[in-house]
Amino acid sequence: MQRDAHLLKPTSEEIARLAYLIWDKEGRPQGCDVKHWCEAESLLMAATRKELKRLHEATTREHFQNPKTSRRESDNRIRQFASGTAA
Repeated sequence: MQRDAHLLKPTSEEIARLAYLIWDKEGRPQGCDVKHWCEAESLLMAATRKELKRLHEATTREHFQNPKTSRRESDNRIRQFASGTAA
């Protein structure tokens, strides 16, 4: 799973969208663009890691409850989530 970590990084567009919302919510202050960008990126990364952890725990639990589910199937679900192709 470590080799897919780069897929978890939010896109520039996602970061920009959230940074804009943060900037707007704070009253549109001047000179805070880097602060807002970093805050948005951090929030998106944390949310992604939390969701990925939840998905991993669910697929691991499913694997133990249903031994016919292969580890490869569980890993594929996680990769699909990370790449944005999960159903």
